[in-house]
Amino acid sequence: SSLFTIHPIVFFVLLRHSTEYSRDIKCGYVAYQIVCMLHEFNESFLYRVVNLCPYPGLYCQGPLCRGLLPERFLLVPLFIAIPSVIVPFYFLSLRMYHYISSHSETAINISKRMQIIIILVLFIILSSNLTVHLFSSMISRDTLNLTQIPELSWFKYRAGSVLLFGTPGHNLYFTN
Repeated sequence: SSLFTIHPIVFFVLLRHSTEYSRDIKCGYVAYQIVCMLHEFNESFLYRVVNLCPYPGLYCQGPLCRGLLPERFLLVPLFIAIPSVIVPFYFLSLRMYHYISSHSETAINISKRMQIIIILVLFIILSSNLTVHLFSSMISRDTLNLTQIPELSWFKYRAGSVLLFGTPGHNLYFTN
């Protein structure tokens, strides 16, 4: 896993050998690496989610899916993980663009104030998307019946949770 190999190397390089970066770019890189590590820990250890294509659902086999959280709340950290990775990446991209454009002859220069506005708007849009999904997505009431389908029946013998959002071809309980 890159959680214990690549990310520590990147941290070492950032903290010891990155004297050329400005403080805000260095902080952006460190924040982005921390968020990526937390996201990887979440996805690789706590959840271990598998997409159940062509069924509209997920199979979750991590420790949180084995009864530590109710099924309704299993989706909350998964939905929070997406904006938490995107916002620091865009912050870092905007700061790098500002640094590069300030040392070149480009006609488009984005001020720090405009960068903050862009990041705040992005955060608001992603958070509203998160809120809508949390209130509109719902685990199918027919999960017990749907897990009797031969392709899904073997999941009931494994520890974990099957999160289905409808019948195959009809994801009734998950809005896009």
